[in-house]
Amino acid sequence: MSDCIALAGAVRKQFKLFPPTAAHWHDDARTRLESCCCLSVDARARSIGRGSGVLGRLVMSGVLSLSSWAAWAPGLPDHAAWQVWAEGLREPESVGEPGLPEIPAMMRRRADRLARMTLRAAFDVLGGRVGLPVVYVSRHGSVGRSAELLEALARGDALSPAGFAASVHNAAPGFLGIVRKDPAPYTALAAETGCILAMLAEVQAFLSDGHDEVLAILSDEPVPACYSPYVTEPEVAAAWAGVFRQGSASGFVLSQTGAPSSPHAEAEVLAWVRWLLGDELTFDCAPAWQVRRV
Repeated sequence: MSDCIALAGAVRKQFKLFPPTAAHWHDDARTRLESCCCLSVDARARSIGRGSGVLGRLVMSGVLSLSSWAAWAPGLPDHAAWQVWAEGLREPESVGEPGLPEIPAMMRRRADRLARMTLRAAFDVLGGRVGLPVVYVSRHGSVGRSAELLEALARGDALSPAGFAASVHNAAPGFLGIVRKDPAPYTALAAETGCILAMLAEVQAFLSDGHDEVLAILSDEPVPACYSPYVTEPEVAAAWAGVFRQGSASGFVLSQTGAPSSPHAEAEVLAWVRWLLGDELTFDCAPAWQVRRV
């Protein structure tokens, strides 16, 4: 959070967007950051685990039906490629970005790789549908952009307001709404190692509010080298998007296991895609939580 406060404070100072005292800005920034919708999955899991709150009741009731999904990673652009990957015959590549012929070149240049992957997966699954609420989940978001801005700040360079706007956690889903001219609501979550749990709980909340369908997106990429000493989980550049609706007899349910689960041996988004393409009954989505096919 300290990096976020420093970066946001520098941008607001440069463009005279905040009160003059540093202490005032620091307190204000912390309040704003802590009150935004980017929750730690640990806090969310504790809320769910109590079972008596609204979120606990949401995830413990109802079946989620996944009507369609799409994923993109370098070297894995479509379902056929992902099926080959799941069979152990191909691996994601480390470099590459998806093509986005649907949007003008000027807008494409504003999107970093994370945003482009997010858009590609969302476009592929949405088609012409509009008005679906969006649940966007990413452990790090556009941290590469944030690192570039912090390095510029350390050098004393002027900061780009456009670069700052593209570095915030909700930049990718916001860009999706802009390029599609779709004013549907969205939620952006930073979910540590429990992206699937956070995503499905939030999807269930939107469906319980009366929405017929919800678009869910997972996307992440490896952090910049300056942060690599702090990485504790496998990382990969990939995005997944799926459309959920309330199920009846078949679909997915969240359930508590009563026992801690083992960490995945691969990035969470890859483990999720592998499970969707396979036939295993359950998927460990967070400590003591599973997704189960019904």
